[in-house]
Amino acid sequence: RINTRIDAFEIHSGLSGAPKSGDSYRLYWRANALFRKWEKAATLEAIELCDQLLELEPTSPWVAAMAAFCHGSA
Repeated sequence: RINTRIDAFEIHSGLSGAPKSGDSYRLYWRANALFRKWEKAATLEAIELCDQLLELEPTSPWVAAMAAFCHGSA
């Protein structure tokens, strides 16, 4: 239950404003929230954020997986 509440909070937080460039935590949660909207424009924005994230965190399996999912969904 705690994990679900945290996830819901971060998704809501991710959609409420653009994160600063270089803030990988906020970039991740915004991309995560956007791809869950299941809308083409949101998914394309999530891809852009994933590209930024991969520059900041090139070895992150979470970011690589989300980027692959977004590219496959676009």
